[in-house]
Amino acid sequence: MRTTLLENQNSNYLEAFGSQYKKDTITVLVYVESHDDIAFWNFILQDYKTDKIKFDIQLPSNESLAKGKTKALERHTDLLTIGTGKRLIICIDSDYDYLLQDKTEQSRLINQSEFIFQTYTYSIENLRCFSSGLHHVSVQITNRHHDKIDFEELLKLYSTIVYPLLLWSVFLENSEDSSSMRLTQFCNLIKLGGNVNIHEKGMKHLKSLSERVINQVKILETTFPHHVESITSLQEELTKLGLNPDNAYLFIQGHTLHDDFVIPFLTSLSSVLRSEMESTIMSQAIHQGQKDNDLALYRNSLTEPEKALKNNTEYKSCFLYQKIRTDLDQFIQTIDS
Repeated sequence: MRTTLLENQNSNYLEAFGSQYKKDTITVLVYVESHDDIAFWNFILQDYKTDKIKFDIQLPSNESLAKGKTKALERHTDLLTIGTGKRLIICIDSDYDYLLQDKTEQSRLINQSEFIFQTYTYSIENLRCFSSGLHHVSVQITNRHHDKIDFEELLKLYSTIVYPLLLWSVFLENSEDSSSMRLTQFCNLIKLGGNVNIHEKGMKHLKSLSERVINQVKILETTFPHHVESITSLQEELTKLGLNPDNAYLFIQGHTLHDDFVIPFLTSLSSVLRSEMESTIMSQAIHQGQKDNDLALYRNSLTEPEKALKNNTEYKSCFLYQKIRTDLDQFIQTIDS
């Protein structure tokens, strides 16, 4: 028998408990994976807040600092037995679970539950790095408009390069041959690898990346020729889910995309644009005092790439973000009905 308040904290209990207070207000408890996820999901859920519907977003454990997808799902697995529902939901990163659909117990749980909401991209970092919003981010960190990098074309090129190896990574995730290329190895292979030369748009690193990917795919095809046909079938399945050579960056590990591709480009671009702007200020200043003052004002107005990306919400046009919205729309209808 469950005897503690936490153990009895299921959807039905929350509904009954809430009804003792504000009968016109419904509070939905939301479990997320980390502190960073609280801000992300709050941004999405705020559009659904009304005088009648509120959201209480928390980490999955009330007794420790434990966090992460596994912890959130462990909590959900327990709550399924006692009534997860309209008053208690989970919001998590998809990792590969969206792409795996029902191939594993965990992916089946995530994709079939009406009370688990996922990013559909690998993680929240992928949405924050959505290509259409990166120009806005680059302007924010430099306070300069520019045409040095077309981020939509850049991410499309990157996606085209990594796409064949991503298919293998997804396939091997649920294969007895998974040890042949762990996720960590895949992530290491698709890192940019070094400082970016913005003037040549990072082509040196992109060519090196392409060579690494091609070589690794050849190794896998040679080692596992019996899997090649399965890779083709998987490609067709994933195309139906929205994954294609132009948008593969949305489905690779988010921290690899964020830390090892987008940040290096933004950092190098920022360095170039800031240097150009400071040179302009120094050349146009009438006297030393004006130069020092204008340089200080400009530098104080800037935002670092990591902070700008963390606060970036320019991803609402992403088709996977729209899938999140569709899921939440349906959920809210069940509350209102």
